[in-house]
Amino acid sequence: DVLRLSGLPAPLIASAMGHLKTAHEAFEHLRQFSDYRTPSGIRAFISVCKYSIPILLTPYFAHLGWQGETYVHAILAIISGGLCTFPFLLLNNLQLSLENPFCQSDGTSFDPDDIKLDE
Repeated sequence: DVLRLSGLPAPLIASAMGHLKTAHEAFEHLRQFSDYRTPSGIRAFISVCKYSIPILLTPYFAHLGWQGETYVHAILAIISGGLCTFPFLLLNNLQLSLENPFCQSDGTSFDPDDIKLDE
């Protein structure tokens, strides 16, 4: 009513209200990630793979390291062992950021009321 009394045209007020409704719905969709979280099966799979894949592949990497007579093969075996866990660490970080979409980059705030709209 305040906008109508200020003299704004009715189509402009209607489009502003439509955009406000769309923003509210998008906010609620983001809130669902925080409320319902990742299923425990997926979370367990990522945690198990993050620790078990390097342990299961260690004999293969050791075999690769002993094949050559130079240190290059050993270094490549160690690097490939580290790179195996990299996708699972990325999935873990992605899962945490999707579960807390309102968290700041330093992880200090989980409150959706801390969003600064004027920045």
